[in-house]
Amino acid sequence: VSYRSDHRQSLLASKMVLIHGILEVTVLRAEGLLNLDSPAQSGALKCIFEGITGGRSKSDPYVTVHLGSEGRIAKTRTIENDCSPVWNEKFCVPVCHTCDDIIFRLKDADNFGSSKLGIVRVFAEELLREGTVEGRRPVLKEDGSGSDSRGHLNFKLLLRPHGSAQYSFEVPNTYVWRSHTGCRVKLYQDAHQNGNNFIPEVELGDGSVYEVRSCWEDIQEGIQAATRFIYVCGWAVNPARRLLRAPGAPTVGELLKAKAESGVCVLVMVWDDASSSSILNMKTGVMGTHDERTHQYFKGTPVKVKKAPRVGGKWDKLFKAVYTHHQKCVICDTPASDGSGGLKVMAFLGGIDLTDGRYDTAEHTLFSTLEGIHAEDFYQPVQGISPKHGPREPWEDIHCCVVGRPALDVKQNFEERWEKLVHGTKHLFNGGRSLPPEFCSPEDMGDVSADDPKSWNAQIFRSIDARSVEFDPEARAHSLWIKKGRAIERSIQDAYIHHIRRSKRFLYIENQYFVGSCFSWAEDQDAGAVHLVPVEIAAHICEKIRAGEEYAAYIVIPMFPEGDPESESVQAILHFQKNTMESMYRMIADAIRETGTDAHPTDFLSFFCLGQREPKGAAGGLPDGVSPDSLQGRLLRSRRFMIYVHSKMMVVDDEYVIVGSANINMRSMAGARDSEIAMGAYQPAHVCDGEGPLPRGDVHGFRMSLWAEHIGTDGAFLAPHSRECVRRVREVARQNWEAYSADEPTAMQSHLMAYPVDISRDGGVRLLPGQECFPDFPNAPVTGRKSSRLPFVLTT
Repeated sequence: VSYRSDHRQSLLASKMVLIHGILEVTVLRAEGLLNLDSPAQSGALKCIFEGITGGRSKSDPYVTVHLGSEGRIAKTRTIENDCSPVWNEKFCVPVCHTCDDIIFRLKDADNFGSSKLGIVRVFAEELLREGTVEGRRPVLKEDGSGSDSRGHLNFKLLLRPHGSAQYSFEVPNTYVWRSHTGCRVKLYQDAHQNGNNFIPEVELGDGSVYEVRSCWEDIQEGIQAATRFIYVCGWAVNPARRLLRAPGAPTVGELLKAKAESGVCVLVMVWDDASSSSILNMKTGVMGTHDERTHQYFKGTPVKVKKAPRVGGKWDKLFKAVYTHHQKCVICDTPASDGSGGLKVMAFLGGIDLTDGRYDTAEHTLFSTLEGIHAEDFYQPVQGISPKHGPREPWEDIHCCVVGRPALDVKQNFEERWEKLVHGTKHLFNGGRSLPPEFCSPEDMGDVSADDPKSWNAQIFRSIDARSVEFDPEARAHSLWIKKGRAIERSIQDAYIHHIRRSKRFLYIENQYFVGSCFSWAEDQDAGAVHLVPVEIAAHICEKIRAGEEYAAYIVIPMFPEGDPESESVQAILHFQKNTMESMYRMIADAIRETGTDAHPTDFLSFFCLGQREPKGAAGGLPDGVSPDSLQGRLLRSRRFMIYVHSKMMVVDDEYVIVGSANINMRSMAGARDSEIAMGAYQPAHVCDGEGPLPRGDVHGFRMSLWAEHIGTDGAFLAPHSRECVRRVREVARQNWEAYSADEPTAMQSHLMAYPVDISRDGGVRLLPGQECFPDFPNAPVTGRKSSRLPFVLTT
């Protein structure tokens, strides 16, 4: 009785506190819960329905766990027909939430929705103070009232605060994949490098020059050199595209067919776009993935192709239409570099889609290559722009290649997905999972001595669930997230959180989307985009501000999501992006105000986009038939377009890099929506050493080379955490935006532009006066419009 009395009084005085760290939630069992399925408790209609459908006579309880009123962090499986259920389920959840309580909601699963059994509430301040809260507590009504007839819940909460944790390079509690030593890793910017010195040389710490490589050239060489197997996995694969643009270069389809005909096991797995159909002759689909054409192209050849639908159980049709298989990788055998004659496994990952428009160079041209390397590969998703006139949409992307045990993990991912599709190991090389004797053993799969300064440690991460993959049965028991009794891996989100928390000086992020942490927004907190990446960045910056340490986060995103920026879907995403940015800047502004400094929020967090302008050719008139009032006419006069950022990459302190297929939105980070894969890697010989200078190994070289492509070179860029560097980058980016947005075609000194919004000292995100809409798109507000029709799952 005293607990319930104290509980109701405390509800009026519960305090909002920041719960930050790893929260271990254990839901043990309940006793004596209400029986809402009994005739006395349920309505007549429910009784009739349950009787017809063979319904049960007791409640079917499950538990959801929430931080505050919105943020659900865990859900148990449903136990049928039991008022004293035993769950014994444990969840390890990264948290960064400001809330007043942790709520266990007990519900009875019904054929239509669920019924409330009651709640157990733990005050956040109590958890923060005690560290552990556990025991047997009564189930109460929402207002804190109740009686013993509602039952009791046994649980345990354990908070491991962020400040008390030691963060290693290896991300803990992932599937079966650990960080492996002795790897060979290559990092790529864009699909191809021309070797024309467009990107200035970058000197590394040992005096050598960073080697800029061509991804698609390496992929073609890898495919041609493979003698045993080639696996290709993609959101889209177009067999008609050419990886190289030299005269006579084979297409992707020709490459793969030739290898399969020579006896190599070649498997291709693409997302099954529900909007395409060979039966209805809609072979391209709304998303232009070519899945039907790819399947038809290889029909009757030794290349085996599987279209992988995104399966969603009872929501199957919705899942197929809304969510995708977004993993992108090429895996094959490769000769050991030591000349021993053994074979190893090589994997390419990143934004790799071997399809339309992805071939690009550091120059990111708009018009000048329309009759050259892009003559057969014009890509522009905005309607009304002719391939004859342009502009094309330039494509910024990041990729990587790994040789070593992590490549075996990428191979295992492909085989687990294939097994789920075919319900067995049919067509898999050597029956799947294992390798024949001519391959090096897993222990010897590393391609570089661990003592070599060029050696890498690398780890593979995923977003995927049991509906799409055959998980290792032993791994399910201890390292996967369980939702509704279904195994989910969301180690990509965990990896981002882990390395944001361990970062010391700076973050550099390029990503196709940046939407999340909706529980921290000023509005739309029910949008469902609950992943932690944005709020973790903001919270980490606030820590550094309060500690008086220099720190900076640079985030590069597209000017607008792909497609027509005036469309309802793009505007909705921009609206949520603005909410995300503003919530971060508000947190930072509060921390600055607390410390009494004269800093501005943009001294610590900056958003950028990429753009290109080709003034040459602007003097001529418009081609015949092109109206000056049309979008085509406006773009031909302005000679500009954004460079589309398709990258999914984060650099941490010039020592660690994450590269993969995952966007920073809920679709990619949830684990149960879009499937994704990524790699995190570092060189042990080139890591941060106390307060000394940043390391200058290959991660540094890659970041500096990328910056050289985007913004040029400057001595300040060697210390990206410094106020000097932040202000130099922002100044050049501001000048580039002014050149891009000028009425008359004006040459830009580089590609990096300040994202076109104004940030106030209090963290508000505002439209720029006179530039409320994107250039050339007069009905596309930069900060978007909220949609009243589109569901959140489509746009977050």
